[in-house]
Amino acid sequence: MITLTDIADGTINVELPDDLMFANEFSSPSVRQTTTRTIGGKLVYSRGQMYKGRKLQFNGGDGQDAWIARADLLKLRAMVDRVTGVYMLQFDATNYKCIFDYENDPLIATPVLDCSNPDDSAFYHLEINLLTVE
Repeated sequence: MITLTDIADGTINVELPDDLMFANEFSSPSVRQTTTRTIGGKLVYSRGQMYKGRKLQFNGGDGQDAWIARADLLKLRAMVDRVTGVYMLQFDATNYKCIFDYENDPLIATPVLDCSNPDDSAFYHLEINLLTVE
């Protein structure tokens, strides 16, 4: 089970699709590096461990998976709309304290089937972008 819970009160809790994939699990390292060159061309670098700000991207892979019901999507949207929200994501027995990544579309949801007036049971493909804060 994959869940996203509001840390402040624990009452807002959204169960996310089980087939949600951690798209950048291995492409977002926790070590950061900067490089520059001296006037003579020598490489100067600096590395450090990043403890906060790791990007977490979750989606349905090829765009056909990770369906979420509109009722749960509306709860998730309410989380995105909270300026002060800090959340606990439980994914594959690992907990991530995180916030939504507003610089990279925090929530993308597209309908599985086009419908002019969807009800709460309508399904959407889901993509979520988060940033770790611890």
